[in-house]
Amino acid sequence: EPEDDSTSELPFILEKVYECIEKEKSPEEIDPSFYSEKLNTENDKAYDFYNESASNKNQRLLFQHYKTQILNIKQLMEKSEELMNDINDLYTNEEVKQSKDIYANSKESQTKLKQYKSLDDFITNQLLYFQDFSEFSYKIQTNDCNIKSKYFSDTMDKLDSCIAFISKHLYYKEAQTHLIKYKTIQGKALSHLRDYIISHFRTLGDKYVAEQKVYNAKIQKSLEEAITKRLEKAKETGQSVEEAINIDVSQYENLEDQMSLLYMQFHSDIQPLCSVIHEIEKRGHIPEYKIFLQDAFEAYQSLRLKMIYPVLEKQINQILKGDFVLENLSRGGASLFMQSCLQEYQIYSHLFQLNLVKSDFRKLQEIVCSILYEGFRMIIVSENNLSTLSQAVSILHNEIIPIIPGSSIENTAASSAELEEDGDHNDTKLINDRAEAFVPFDMVLRKIIKDIQERVIFRSSIYITEHIQNFNPKPEDLQYPEKLEDLFNIVVKQNQDYDDSVSQISSVGTANTEMTFIKNSNFGKLYDKFWYPTLSRTLNIISILYEVLSKPVFEGLAQESLTHCMNSFIRASIKIDERSNTSVVDAELFLIVHLLALRLELNTFDTFEFITKEVSVDFSHIGEGIRRFLRGHSSFSMRSLVFDIMSQSQPRIIHSEIDSKQNIENKIKEVHAEFVLNVTRLCFDDLMVYLKKIQSYYLSNQEHANPTNEKMDEVKKELLDLFKERIEPNLSSTLSELSPKLMIYVQYPQTRNELYDGVKQALLNVWNQLLSFIDAYFKNSPQNYESLIKLIWSKESLSNILEASAPKNITSLE
Repeated sequence: EPEDDSTSELPFILEKVYECIEKEKSPEEIDPSFYSEKLNTENDKAYDFYNESASNKNQRLLFQHYKTQILNIKQLMEKSEELMNDINDLYTNEEVKQSKDIYANSKESQTKLKQYKSLDDFITNQLLYFQDFSEFSYKIQTNDCNIKSKYFSDTMDKLDSCIAFISKHLYYKEAQTHLIKYKTIQGKALSHLRDYIISHFRTLGDKYVAEQKVYNAKIQKSLEEAITKRLEKAKETGQSVEEAINIDVSQYENLEDQMSLLYMQFHSDIQPLCSVIHEIEKRGHIPEYKIFLQDAFEAYQSLRLKMIYPVLEKQINQILKGDFVLENLSRGGASLFMQSCLQEYQIYSHLFQLNLVKSDFRKLQEIVCSILYEGFRMIIVSENNLSTLSQAVSILHNEIIPIIPGSSIENTAASSAELEEDGDHNDTKLINDRAEAFVPFDMVLRKIIKDIQERVIFRSSIYITEHIQNFNPKPEDLQYPEKLEDLFNIVVKQNQDYDDSVSQISSVGTANTEMTFIKNSNFGKLYDKFWYPTLSRTLNIISILYEVLSKPVFEGLAQESLTHCMNSFIRASIKIDERSNTSVVDAELFLIVHLLALRLELNTFDTFEFITKEVSVDFSHIGEGIRRFLRGHSSFSMRSLVFDIMSQSQPRIIHSEIDSKQNIENKIKEVHAEFVLNVTRLCFDDLMVYLKKIQSYYLSNQEHANPTNEKMDEVKKELLDLFKERIEPNLSSTLSELSPKLMIYVQYPQTRNELYDGVKQALLNVWNQLLSFIDAYFKNSPQNYESLIKLIWSKESLSNILEASAPKNITSLE
């Protein structure tokens, strides 16, 4: 042991070593964990302490000894620590694994326990169903089950769930037996429910019949009282019995009371059925319940038709007995059925909320709307007036259909989109529901319009044939220009009265702008009354068809009517020309003015071109093969003949286009040219014949290129005689008649000027030919030339005469 007491200053680690030595413990028995935390930090301090404090050899030896022991202890501690770590790791992994297995097994056991418990509860509940269903079946058989009770609804829910479960697990033992049993109970319940609903509808029907009898008896009593009073009054006044008992029954019938009975009262009467129907609708995906809903709706439909069909039919019959039947039916009848469709949909949607029988309800609406269609059909097939038919189409198409919700798909879609953007889905559904309510009504109206259009086409074709194509004019229809002369005198007198009134007002010093006679409009309004009948008829039929028919059909019928109208003008002009007191000028002016009027009126239909396309097959070459056979250019076999006919004579498809407006323009130009030519002939016919003769005789022979004085005198004498005896009188008489005729026939000054300018230019051209001949023939004899020119007209003189004879533009005709 050390001699001094220096051990008291040794570090903590050495103190522990000394304690071990004193207690005779080996270094292996020291707990390494006790020193593990301090050994590394304290050993270096111990080394330094011994190096500084070692004063003798014994202490150094002792230090060396313990230093060696400490290193050994350190190695043993490291090994022990590694061993302890391995033991801890082994123990920890085994414990974790065992704990995880125990936790998984416990969780699995808990899950299975819950499943077994749930299965036990389910089986227990299903076993309880047997007792409930037995009691439910007994109550249904004994009619001891309240359909509107919660017990009935809950039991039906259980029954549906059991049937659904067994249907999915048919492989269970006795599943088929239980399925048949449950469906039998379900069938009995639905049958009981069906009897309840049908019985309720039957009760409502009997109630309606009783109330209707009371209502009819009340009306009958009122009628009897009214007839009694009228008979008593007839005895006093001497009125006949037939007139006395002729009473309008409709004035004693109150439509509002009937509508109240049909809709508002019925709406409240079906309230007890609503909850039952709504519960059934929730199960509408099940086939049995779907069939039940259809049966319930059939009972509902039968009752509604029994209630509303006679009333609506009576209203239509009352409209058919009145005046302006088609117009009143288009407005009043359509409005009545539009209101009926809306109210029917409100009742239907109140009873059948989920709309599972929508197709069946649409059929009901179609049956109701068929009353309106049959009423329309009865009138349409007997109506021959095209204006009345056109007015009906206009009312239905422009007044009724636009106010039907959903009639315009684009507008309905736009409205729904706007509401969806605003987030108001209820209003969107309301718009769609209202549109759905009027779908059958809209379809019936469009069908009615189509029938009216077909009637218009049929009647217009007959009208065009009878009144335009085959029109046979009366003598008064051909009194031209007498009719226009009377018209002209009427207008002149009116304008004279107008001028006198204006002068009187001016003398007083006042001015009234609202005069009875408007000079510039009188003639146009009166002139329409003096048209040839086919012109007014054609324009009338075109205006009617324009409002009613589609563009292709309209253009076809319009083209047909225009063609026949033009042909009637031509036939009338021929008959006018054949009259004793008329001339060809009257016939041509008649034709021109009517063609111009027709063209002017057609310009109002600017959206239509009056162009029709026709496709025809030309078989004109089909005889070529036969002629080849007859000429011996083909064999005598039938096969060769057929081959030649098919190969040599194939029919041709011809596409043609008919432009009615262009045809009118061409006809106007043609008649204008004929008019100018005929007026020229009336004035210068002898001159034209003479010019043709001298041009072919004198100028073709060279010997007359330099005529002698005798020949010149002879030609001069012929020209002077022709001028004085024929040309001058004919021109004067023709112009004196032409200007008044133009004033009478032609309404517009511009048209009159165009016609007269054409005549003037044609006359000047003929006269220029004469002057050219005179200049060429008398070129070697200026004396004869000048003397002849002085005796006849020069070009300027004739132009002045024609200008002076031109028709004046009187303001009353403008």
